[in-house]
Amino acid sequence: MRHATRQPGALRSPTARASAGWINTNHCVHPRHRHQLANISSHPLQMSDSSSPVTNVYALGASRNIGYYASLRLLKKGATVTFLLRNLSVFDEDAEIQSYIKAGKARLVKGDALNREDVAAGWTSAGQVGPIDLLLFTVGGTPNFSLRHGLVLATPDLCTRSILNALSTLPRTQPTPRIVVVTSTGLSDTASADLPYAIRALYTLLHAMHADKLGAERVLLRVQGSPLPADKKDAGLELLPAGWESIEGLPAEGALPELVIVRPALLTDGACCAESGNKKDEYRIRAEGDKAVPKGYTISRRDVAHFIVERLLGSEWDTYKGKGVSLAY
Repeated sequence: MRHATRQPGALRSPTARASAGWINTNHCVHPRHRHQLANISSHPLQMSDSSSPVTNVYALGASRNIGYYASLRLLKKGATVTFLLRNLSVFDEDAEIQSYIKAGKARLVKGDALNREDVAAGWTSAGQVGPIDLLLFTVGGTPNFSLRHGLVLATPDLCTRSILNALSTLPRTQPTPRIVVVTSTGLSDTASADLPYAIRALYTLLHAMHADKLGAERVLLRVQGSPLPADKKDAGLELLPAGWESIEGLPAEGALPELVIVRPALLTDGACCAESGNKKDEYRIRAEGDKAVPKGYTISRRDVAHFIVERLLGSEWDTYKGKGVSLAY
């Protein structure tokens, strides 16, 4: 998903963010969506049948890159994909997506993942097709360079706030869909221990992006019921609002035990090597806590999409559900 540049500046404190409306509750939600948000908090979560094929997808951050490539694969398999998009014209010149839009299989909803009401409206729209069986979350930001601060994000809490919005608006009137979230590898000392030195050095320049991913992972690990890395007990707290664990609708600790966190290595725009026919070019997988693939430098966005759709959502869901999965060549 493309995100318009917002005015940079010092992060407000968690308390200030909360008092400024960062945590949206029913009193600040448009009336047409209040009934849905009321249902969110009044019904318990039920797990969906993971043995069934994915047919109805809600995709956040899928206008390009991993989310786009994964959504295209799902569309080709016959699924319906509802895209939450800030810019509805993003696919105007995309002949392939246009064919699915005309067929009613790709559905576009105008909205911003940073806005809880927009995310709730997207759930409602996707649910009009039938029960939603996959939330695909691939929200990410492109850094800007600042002479004073180096590489920074215009919205420092982009992923953190967006995942809170996505999870706190999960519909409770249907079984909980499978949830796949893409973050990054190397976010903790344990995770980066097996990375090549050059990648570890590079990651020191990506502090702003990784801080946001850590904030998101703090939320994800809590609802998944997994422990935080020992060296990151306070990680991400500066990007979370005060009392975030009690945000209305946010699943309780351990309520989403099958949620999968995909942690790719440094991303490239290369081809999908998994379909090249050459075994030595295929990506490697490690599902051992948050540990990285040993000596893994990069992976293409197309290969990450391949793993998500062809393997994880294919025959390997039971292998990786409830885990963090690191990917690299």
